[in-house]
Amino acid sequence: MTWQWMLFLYISGFAITGVVLAITSILATRYHRELPKKPILESIEVLEERKRQTEKDYDALRERLVAALHDIEEGQRWKDWMQENEARIGELKRDEQLLIETESQLANKREELIKQEEILRELKEREAALKITVADFDEKQKRIAELRKECDDLQVRRTQQAGELAHFEKEITWAKEDLSRTQEQLGDSRAELDKVREETERAQASLAEVKALHGKLTVECKQLETQAAYLRNHIAELTRDREAACPGFSAPSARMASVWVPVLHEGAFRGPSRETEVDALLSASDHFRKCGMKFHDRVIRAFHTSLKIASESPLVVLAGISGTGKSALPRLYAEGMGFHFLNVAVQPSWDSPMDMLGFFNHLEGRFRATELTRALVQMDAYGLRDGRWPERDDKTLVSLHDRMLIVLLDEMNLARVEYYFSEFLSKLEFRRDIDDSNAEQRRKAEIMLETGASGAKQQPMPIYPGTNVLFVGTMNEDESTQTLSDKVVDRANVLRFGMPADLKTAHRIRGLKGATEFVSYQTWREWYKTAPELDEPQEGKIQKFIADCNRALEPIGKPFAYRTANAIRAYVQQYPRAEEVSWLHHALADQLEQKVLPKFRGLDIQDQAGRDAIEKVRRIVDELDDRVLKKAIDRGADEAHEHQFVWRGVDRALDEGH
Repeated sequence: MTWQWMLFLYISGFAITGVVLAITSILATRYHRELPKKPILESIEVLEERKRQTEKDYDALRERLVAALHDIEEGQRWKDWMQENEARIGELKRDEQLLIETESQLANKREELIKQEEILRELKEREAALKITVADFDEKQKRIAELRKECDDLQVRRTQQAGELAHFEKEITWAKEDLSRTQEQLGDSRAELDKVREETERAQASLAEVKALHGKLTVECKQLETQAAYLRNHIAELTRDREAACPGFSAPSARMASVWVPVLHEGAFRGPSRETEVDALLSASDHFRKCGMKFHDRVIRAFHTSLKIASESPLVVLAGISGTGKSALPRLYAEGMGFHFLNVAVQPSWDSPMDMLGFFNHLEGRFRATELTRALVQMDAYGLRDGRWPERDDKTLVSLHDRMLIVLLDEMNLARVEYYFSEFLSKLEFRRDIDDSNAEQRRKAEIMLETGASGAKQQPMPIYPGTNVLFVGTMNEDESTQTLSDKVVDRANVLRFGMPADLKTAHRIRGLKGATEFVSYQTWREWYKTAPELDEPQEGKIQKFIADCNRALEPIGKPFAYRTANAIRAYVQQYPRAEEVSWLHHALADQLEQKVLPKFRGLDIQDQAGRDAIEKVRRIVDELDDRVLKKAIDRGADEAHEHQFVWRGVDRALDEGH
């Protein structure tokens, strides 16, 4: 039953009730009108009949009224139910609408899910590629961890050097600046990483060819091993034949006899009245003039200071054209200061350390020692004391370990320096971080001579080149010589000689007879140890100078790191100061000339980076107020050959007063 039908019943009940009341009213009115016209009895009977009929009608109407009221009540209940259901229907309609919207959203979500699945597949593919990259980065992180550990070990060793503790703390600030520059370079390195990946693909393509070549070389190696075994047997047979023909020829006394032959004479020590550093330099300058050679005081002090910091820069290189006094400077300096001197003429055929130190001749059963080896044996303070020279000849051995020796590698670039001197240079560099009195540490810097002996007691002969041995090399720059690599330049102080106005040729030099009185090694060490400390403003200038130089070298891809920074700081501290106010500027200008400008040779000054680097160096020179150095830089730019910067050194004779 609908609510409309129930409302109809409710209205019908009210209508029926109204009709009944209207009929009743009409009948009553009619009864009162007709009552006087009929007899009373008839009227009573009629009235009774009517009453009965009316009662029946009334009862019927009453029943109908009760039924109508019941229907009305039932309709009211249905009305209330309908009102309740109308609210529920509204909620259901809203739920239906929400369901429709939800279904629409669900369809959109399904489409998004399909897209996400496609993205997920792409991400899985990228994940596989990234895993390979992560593996590469893990290897790099391991390498970084190893480098950090090595750095920590280096810091621990440096903390043991109490004299350098103050400098090391200030180096940390510089290291942070260097780290920020390194982080900037990292962005460029990432771009290079893509290039490396391409090169890796090309390398993988050539790997098959290398493997094929490896197989071929393996076969050849086996053939060579067979030949080597045959030659070893043949050498053993020849040795037995030689021993049978000449018994005792290879005895220990004969095997190393050439090593103990002295090459340096003993002489006497210089008196204590001339042991101060400034007085010794003045004596050396006087000796130069007496011998007919005139060098600027700045050149003598630069050479002297470069020798003093041999622990940081173990090689001093004198470069320039022939005839500028490069070979005479170390020789006359040694005579004037009271040092032993040894000239070693480098040959173009040199290609291994054996050319410098000698070798064991298996056919003769003897070690053929060079003059350098014999001099190093005389200057070694520990070989005799440690008992590691079992075949020594005490009758001929003359120990001079308490003296100073300058070894001159004359025309060192006739042969490739890296071939015959690189290993030796690395050993010399070890001296910076070891304690000479510690035998275990000292072995890191020892040079081993192969004596050709066999057996448990016959080991290679060790020689320790201490800081009482100083190495100088000369370079003639022409088409017949080799250039120095950055590895050698970073470990050296390069003094380049320009064309002087008053050239003294070799035949006019007088008095080259060698020193007769010698300064002690202890005196040299005292000159180094007693160098005045730098104050805070001086440290600030040095720090700024190092940072400016590195910023000048960074655009051309040749920045330096801790080794060079430490060498610059050591050079400035050890520079003889006398009474000059401008000594700090002189020392910094020397290092700019010796450490930085040699890296500019061959620089393309037409390139923007090259021009920027040259301009930054000019600004540094302006701050140092070194006009002669600035003129030399301008001359190198003006004389550029095919747009390449030409560095010919500085002629200090152009200074005022010289």
